[in-house]
Amino acid sequence: MARILMVVAAMCMLGALGAAEALAPPLTLTSSPSLLAPRLLPLSSDSLLSALEQAKHAGFNHGAILALRGGNDDEDGDLFADGDEETTAAAEELKKKAEAAKAKSSGGRGPAKTAVVIDVKGLDENTDFQEVEKSAREIKMEGLLWGESHLVSIGYGLQKLRITVVVEDDKVSIDDLEETLGEISGVQSVDIVSMNKI
Repeated sequence: MARILMVVAAMCMLGALGAAEALAPPLTLTSSPSLLAPRLLPLSSDSLLSALEQAKHAGFNHGAILALRGGNDDEDGDLFADGDEETTAAAEELKKKAEAAKAKSSGGRGPAKTAVVIDVKGLDENTDFQEVEKSAREIKMEGLLWGESHLVSIGYGLQKLRITVVVEDDKVSIDDLEETLGEISGVQSVDIVSMNKI
């Protein structure tokens, strides 16, 4: 009985697929011959040339897109390009427009930067924070700019040094900077208070 039900279900599915094929609209050539499925009816050479001419007049330059993409579509042929010189000129023009749009969107801004506020806690109330700050400012990294600093009272006679730095995100690792500050003599701990993109 189960076999009979499976056969009936399979036949129903095949019937539904046949009905869907009968109702489906015919497919035509739109952009590339490589997109054609093998089951499509072949186009006559006159209708193919007409479709190619319409695409060319619509401004579709297949060769320029291939050159911009950096590939060569030998198996499909370069159906829309008139010549190599025109194709490379069109590709160069597209590249220039893309670069100009990218530069315009970035607004000519420099690299991404972050303002970081760091708390440096001393070992005890006798910590010489002038010496700690001097040692901290001697840390040199490309993309690191030291800002203002001041002492903040914690309580019970203890203080911490709050110092601001500006870092270029691509060049300075905040974790490395925090570790380097922690190695300074007289420093108990280093904490990041805040980070703000500039």
